[in-house]
Amino acid sequence: MEFSEFSEIELAGIFNDNLVDLLDQLNAIVISLTEQNIIDKRSKANLDFYKNLINRAMGLSKEIVIEGFGSYILKEPGFMEKILERDETYFISYNFTENETDKNLEELVNIIKSVITFLNDSNKSIIFDYLNILCQTTVTYAHKKYK
Repeated sequence: MEFSEFSEIELAGIFNDNLVDLLDQLNAIVISLTEQNIIDKRSKANLDFYKNLINRAMGLSKEIVIEGFGSYILKEPGFMEKILERDETYFISYNFTENETDKNLEELVNIIKSVITFLNDSNKSIIFDYLNILCQTTVTYAHKKYK
């Protein structure tokens, strides 16, 4: 999909919709893995907390979440490129440094890291599809907003 045709507010909406869809996908995965005793129940609690936090942030401002995501992925060397390349090994081994301030993004990455090794290739592809859309909409949004 070409995102350059959309306004900033439309891009924020696309981002938000895809983030909510990703969280719904992760929720179904986490429930299934928890029921199978593959992962700990804390993952579900963490995901629920994160979803609530994101929904509250979106309620305050349609653009707040995309801007927070962008402030991280645009300054962290290689992070977005590795996501776009679907580099699972990089993603799984990625660790946030003490200086990074976006704990919300860190929580999302940690939730995904906790389940991705248990997914089949099709489900991994779906997760990376969502992450790619989030990255692409964020970059287009930033180019439009800060040009």
